[in-house]
Amino acid sequence: MEEVREDFPLVLQEPVSIVLVSYTDVEAMTLRNVLECFNYRVEMHRVGSRPQFLEILRGNIPTFRYVILSCHGDMGGFVIPYQNPLLADELAQTVRLPGHVVLSLGCATGAEALANAFLGGGCAAYVAPTDGVEANAAMLFAIHLFYFLGKNCSLSA
Repeated sequence: MEEVREDFPLVLQEPVSIVLVSYTDVEAMTLRNVLECFNYRVEMHRVGSRPQFLEILRGNIPTFRYVILSCHGDMGGFVIPYQNPLLADELAQTVRLPGHVVLSLGCATGAEALANAFLGGGCAAYVAPTDGVEANAAMLFAIHLFYFLGKNCSLSA
């Protein structure tokens, strides 16, 4: 019998937290389904309010090392449905996620001030778009990134 070689990444229960800060859950649920197919362990945080999002970013609501922010961004901050946006100056005083790798999918959430707020809060890495992004492109980027992380590629690669 011929040996079958599988190129599909095998990740043994690598934990990922998806933080859903959006009007819709299509992106987050799609990511969850794909990451679970890659054998990642995925937990969802459905953010219902600005204070809840702040508690997650303070580290008071536990998350795994890898955090995906399924969100919208605008004018240098995170859009929180029906509430004031969360801007870089407040984030700089809030974020306390030592060693975390944060991937934000929201448009323009890769602005330098936002990145500095996350890195200043102890994050090992912060990855986010610096401009507007078509929603499916952001989701596909996340899938691509975690596919290669699952194949033991480094984040810098």
